[in-house]
Amino acid sequence: MPTGVLIAYATRSGSTREVAHFIGDTLRNAGVPAEVLPMAQVRSVDAKSVLVLGAPLYLGRFPKDFHRFLKLHQHALIALRPWFFVLGPTRAEAKDFSAAQDQAQRQMSRYPWLHP
Repeated sequence: MPTGVLIAYATRSGSTREVAHFIGDTLRNAGVPAEVLPMAQVRSVDAKSVLVLGAPLYLGRFPKDFHRFLKLHQHALIALRPWFFVLGPTRAEAKDFSAAQDQAQRQMSRYPWLHP
């Protein structure tokens, strides 16, 4: 029976890793079993109840590790309906957040089978 939460992330500079670990620590402090791993180290997601995926936007694109992860775990992801968090804008301006949201949605549109 699936248990726990897996927070899998892709990162280049480490910011997404920091957020992923913060989420994992917060869940564990609340009594929820949580594991935090870079996407490249995840071998299976089948034993998890909940999956949280994190990725940064670089020039409007997710890193290659993110795309590889989605392709590799496609069948499990369809059933799990994962949660996502995206790091993008470096300035706290509404137009930057809107642009990052549009870019993330464009990237996710490459995977019409995925329903977060």
